[in-house]
Amino acid sequence: MDRMGERRPAIPIAVVGSATAAKLSEWGLTPSLVPKEFRAEGLLTAFPDNLVGTRIVFPRAEVAREVLPRSYAGGAPRWTLLPFIEQ
Repeated sequence: MDRMGERRPAIPIAVVGSATAAKLSEWGLTPSLVPKEFRAEGLLTAFPDNLVGTRIVFPRAEVAREVLPRSYAGGAPRWTLLPFIEQ
C-alpha cells in the first residue's frame, strides 16, 4: 500500500471481521462497515436494504460459501468475486 502514498480510496469498504479491519488499519484504511456477526450472514444483515445498481468487489477464500452472491440473485448488486485468500 506504500505505492498509494497519501491517496486513499473514496469508496465504502465493508469487511467480514475484525482481523480484516485490523489489516486495513495497518494500511491507513478504515472500513465503513464491520458487522456484529463475523460471517457472510452478518454482512447481509448490515448491508442497506437497497443495493440496486451497486457494484461489490468481494475478496474471499478460494473455497467459500455462496451466501452473499446467492442472496441477491435477481440482480440487485453486481458482484465481482476475487477468490484468492487462502484458508
